[in-house]
Amino acid sequence: MPMYRFKTCCPVCLNPDKYLWEHSDDDGDIYIWHNCQLQCNYCGEKSSILYWQFNCKTSGHHTYKSCNKMQIIAAVSQIASLDNISGEIKRDMLNALYDM
Repeated sequence: MPMYRFKTCCPVCLNPDKYLWEHSDDDGDIYIWHNCQLQCNYCGEKSSILYWQFNCKTSGHHTYKSCNKMQIIAAVSQIASLDNISGEIKRDMLNALYDM
C-alpha cells in the first residue's frame, strides 16, 4: 500500500493553515499509511498516529492520543481530500481510527 505525505492543520484548534509535518528528531518528512501509521522517511520510525506529538503554532504542544476521536478523524479526512487519495484508502484510514 502507498504512503502519503502528511499535511494537515492542527486537529485541536483546526486552524485552516495546513503544514507538512517533519520529524523533530531528524527533520525527516512524515508520511501516513492507509492504516494511520505515521513514518519518518529519514530514520524510518513508524507507529500509530496516536503516539506522535505535534507542536501547533496556535494551540501549543499536543499528542494525538490527547485529542478526541472526532478531531483525529477531521485531520485524517483533510489529508485524504488534499492528496486526492482514493475513496478506498480514505475508508481504510477512517476504519483504522475507529479500531484504535
